[in-house]
Amino acid sequence: MRHRGFVVILIVALLLIVSGVIFRTATYREGLTLPEQAVYEVVAPLQRAANRVASSLRSALDSLKSWRTLNEENARLREEVQALRMERDRLLEAGRQNEQLRQLLELVEPAGGELLAAEVIARSPSNWLGSITISRGRVHGVAPGMAVVAPEGAVGKVRNVTERTAEVVLITDSRSAVGGRVRDRGHLVLVEGTSDPTEERATVRLLDWEADLRVGDVVVASELSWIFPKGLPIGVVEQVHERESGLAPYGTLRPFVDLARLEWVMVVLAEPIEAPWWEETP
Repeated sequence: MRHRGFVVILIVALLLIVSGVIFRTATYREGLTLPEQAVYEVVAPLQRAANRVASSLRSALDSLKSWRTLNEENARLREEVQALRMERDRLLEAGRQNEQLRQLLELVEPAGGELLAAEVIARSPSNWLGSITISRGRVHGVAPGMAVVAPEGAVGKVRNVTERTAEVVLITDSRSAVGGRVRDRGHLVLVEGTSDPTEERATVRLLDWEADLRVGDVVVASELSWIFPKGLPIGVVEQVHERESGLAPYGTLRPFVDLARLEWVMVVLAEPIEAPWWEETP
């Protein structure tokens, strides 16, 4: 009990001292009393520690605010970089397509026909190298039997036509056959599509059994072709097969046109004619 009473008395005394200090410091004075100096000395370390804690908290809050600002800025910059990359890719693609169109426009118009640019808009998933669909049709003057070409050479022949589209049978399709000629030696050949819908190749057969076929021979459209302009490049012989009994010499031809990556072609707007049997498609 005595201990508790002593604590109460001590607390009351401290309160009186503090009250007195507050009263004394409420008015302007030149100096400090000894009790005031003692209080300042006691409180100073506590103030110093409190000030350090407050400074640390302010620094942490400022760092947090700066981190949030930097994070938002980085997110904005990432979005801008992505947008710039997309714009760059779009411009590169537009430039590539413009170059393709420029090459198409540089094609010399064949005798008796004008050239009509058309975009490849579809392919058959099951017969990728058999046929394509182009963005020109009956209203543009396209008709069955017309030749379809590219800057590198022969592409195929129009088979079916709608008002605004057309189906083109490629020279690698098994339904295709084109009269050709070995450019340097004049041997007449027949270029036939294969039955493999994934092989970008055609078969070239000599029509003269006494002639020979060589790897590297360039084949062009001949006067036998009633569809393609005479002299139009078709492809190059990659492989020559051994002559089989009763069969004409033949080889494997790689078309000059990359038929698997066609995007733009030209239709030769010539008067439709009745082609010979080897250039008819069922």
